[in-house]
Amino acid sequence: MTSIANRILVSLMVRDEQQLRDQLQQLHGTVGWVELRLDLLPASLDLTALMVDFPQLQFIAAILLKSEGGCFEGNHAQRCQLLHSVAACGFTYIDLPIDSAALALPVGVKRIVSWHQQSGQSYPAAAPQQSTSPAQVDLAELRNKARQQAGSGGLVKLVVWADYAEQALEAVTLQQQCADSCTLLAFAQGPGSSAARVMSLLAGAPWIYSCWPGAQTAPGQWDYQSLLELVPHDAGTKTKVYGVMGNPVEHSMSPLLWNDALQASGSDAVYLRFPVAEPQRFFELAAARGVQALSVTAPWKQAAAEASHNAVAGGAANFLMRQSDSWLGNNTDGAGALDSLLAAGFRKEGSLLILGAGGAARGVAMEAMRRGYQITVAARRLEQVLQLQQDCQASMEPGTTALLTAIDLAKVELADFSAIIQATSLGSLFHPGSPTPGQSPGAGAIVLDMVYQPLQTEWLASAAQAGAICLQGTHMLIRQMLAQLSTAAAIDSDFATLNDTLQEELEQHSPVVLIGARACGKSSLGRALAVELGWQFVDADDELEKRHQRSIADWIASDPLGFRNAEAALLPELLSLPRHVVALGGGAVEREQSVQSLKLAPRVVFLDCPAEILLERQQKAPRPALTGLPLEQEIEQLLERRMAGYTKCAVVKLKNSGRIAESVERLATNSVLKLFPVGTR
Repeated sequence: MTSIANRILVSLMVRDEQQLRDQLQQLHGTVGWVELRLDLLPASLDLTALMVDFPQLQFIAAILLKSEGGCFEGNHAQRCQLLHSVAACGFTYIDLPIDSAALALPVGVKRIVSWHQQSGQSYPAAAPQQSTSPAQVDLAELRNKARQQAGSGGLVKLVVWADYAEQALEAVTLQQQCADSCTLLAFAQGPGSSAARVMSLLAGAPWIYSCWPGAQTAPGQWDYQSLLELVPHDAGTKTKVYGVMGNPVEHSMSPLLWNDALQASGSDAVYLRFPVAEPQRFFELAAARGVQALSVTAPWKQAAAEASHNAVAGGAANFLMRQSDSWLGNNTDGAGALDSLLAAGFRKEGSLLILGAGGAARGVAMEAMRRGYQITVAARRLEQVLQLQQDCQASMEPGTTALLTAIDLAKVELADFSAIIQATSLGSLFHPGSPTPGQSPGAGAIVLDMVYQPLQTEWLASAAQAGAICLQGTHMLIRQMLAQLSTAAAIDSDFATLNDTLQEELEQHSPVVLIGARACGKSSLGRALAVELGWQFVDADDELEKRHQRSIADWIASDPLGFRNAEAALLPELLSLPRHVVALGGGAVEREQSVQSLKLAPRVVFLDCPAEILLERQQKAPRPALTGLPLEQEIEQLLERRMAGYTKCAVVKLKNSGRIAESVERLATNSVLKLFPVGTR
């Protein structure tokens, strides 16, 4: 077992003995640590015999109360009583919250004194104190306090809540300050925590918490298989950290490409995702924590240019590299797009049209000007194009003229151009549609759509039908990434290999999206399917509650329009998450734009459930009322109103009988969904 594998801990929720034994059998000799979450401990389970059977694993016992995000029905005193009763079964550590009452442990069993910051909460329910904001938490003071309580051989675990990466990096700071100590484990949990978890490991944390694929026990956890693939075997404080920053950023394919190239070259480096809300604060913390280079995506390209020590043409940087005490910015979007056209046969003397005048279009236009191309830029807002024209002229050498023609998008004739770059977000999961509805490029024109999710946009499909030579957005994504990779890591990777990797990921690992009425079984089936696939599960309603700190019931009752707006805004992000099973709310199809986004997703499953079964289930587990009608009439009305949307979006319709194992099998083997490559299941 490698040194890094020895420092991977897998957290397992204990429910069924046979399932647990099957999991431990796979982990035995693969990782070093297992945390048994005993929230739902079966009374019949012999923990001593269990742990004796897996001598290469070290075990930790933990229980989380419901108020802490766990499943334990009892109170803190009952938790302590249960942990005390199992302590001598073979556990190396027992995990208890800071300020817990003294608990005598058997000889050889050590204590983890832990502090978990929930979203909007500073101290665990076991020892309630006045809540403070994350910025007011003194982590060093908490560390010293916990150190006194941990005792000889004990460990301090401090877990901050992070909605964004800049919050998570605070924990990495503390871990780096204690790099020579093996008694501190400082990391983050929450939507913005995944990169910082790895960085804390590299900074010297005793281990990193992970999960069984598809079965997170805390927000932000990696699954252990992904960690084994990601982190170099001998990784440590000298391992280089690169990453991509944006908001949102979970949909980015850059980590897949970068890590594939880094591993192929044998580099001691990792490439991570950083969701960012405060870019300037993030830039400061990332520099201080040793991040070497950053790819930058929307909406922070302008902020990246402002943070650059050098001037970036066009005022938008999609790449930052750390040199000495400064960030140096660049924009490789233009080079990636133009090199894609050249590889497809475009010549400099050809006529080039760029659709759009936003950040991506500006990068392409500036690079085209630098190369001496004559271009036309078309956008809905002509004043935006004129400003771009002015900026291009200002960037030229004195006495030269920028060869840029500005035109209103409504007046452009696509057939007049031999090459076209579609540089708007239209056609993406976030913004369905076409920038030129009813109009297509001419036959033989070389066209590139910078959108790559979905692979085949409405605009690109129209161009293909007209006989154009079509390049998917993956071409530009890979070529701009190759320029960054060469600069940051001096690695020259192969376009064809990376393109095959990306195509496979987008085609085989696009999310499974479950739609249907309330109580049709989306969540229960979704969780089971995620475990079967080894993917992550996300419930849209749970995600909305976490992000907005509002219960769905109260939200719908007081502000139904606001809830629907938030639901619609979240949808495209969920649809772009690779290797996820997503359960949507029953009303997700009530917005036409949401329906259009869902129609672009390749794996949408409609769980069709009769009204009488929905009634029975909702009587047993009531949901907040959406109308003033009696429940039976409300169910019938909602089904009637939403059925057309469900039917339009679905690529597969499943009669959900309620037998989870049977439904999972039917979905996993469905020939339309293609969840498993032929012969692998």
